[in-house]
Amino acid sequence: MAAERQPPDTLIVQTNLSGAVTDIDEDPDSAGGDWLTAVDDALDTIMRVSFPTPTGDPNVGAGLQEFRFWVRVGSEAGGNTPTLDVALWEDGSLNTSLQTAISITSYTGEIVSVTWDATLLGTADGSLVECFAQGQRSGGSGANRRTVEFGAVEWNVDYSAGAADPFPAIPRRPMNILLRM
Repeated sequence: MAAERQPPDTLIVQTNLSGAVTDIDEDPDSAGGDWLTAVDDALDTIMRVSFPTPTGDPNVGAGLQEFRFWVRVGSEAGGNTPTLDVALWEDGSLNTSLQTAISITSYTGEIVSVTWDATLLGTADGSLVECFAQGQRSGGSGANRRTVEFGAVEWNVDYSAGAADPFPAIPRRPMNILLRM
């Protein structure tokens, strides 16, 4: 077993968010000051990203695969608590909803981790994995509504490193042939 961090390579969809994939490709544990920011704090925010193909096939097992986020409540302090929904997509289609209604309470940033099992994948090598995240705006009057902003996202892949060849090729030295006449 091996592990690797996959940052997003493409920001496929962004709704009610301003920014680019370079704003969210840092490690959530050390994310800088860049964010996908909400255009309107009274509306839901949506992002869907793709990832590079992992080095090896993602391993099957509960909780071995992880989407990890650095998120915050949009706008200034005050107001109601928004939530985050996370889903696994593959090649532009919903695969499965992973977790819903995760409360987001920090205005400066907090880590959210959502784990899943590679048995959910339709393509075993993980080449089509996409992460969908929706910030559900909070309820209440307009002044109390808040949504979710994204500072970083990653896929932590637990994968099969591959077996070593039990019969590796033996390099051969060139032979010098002397021809006699």
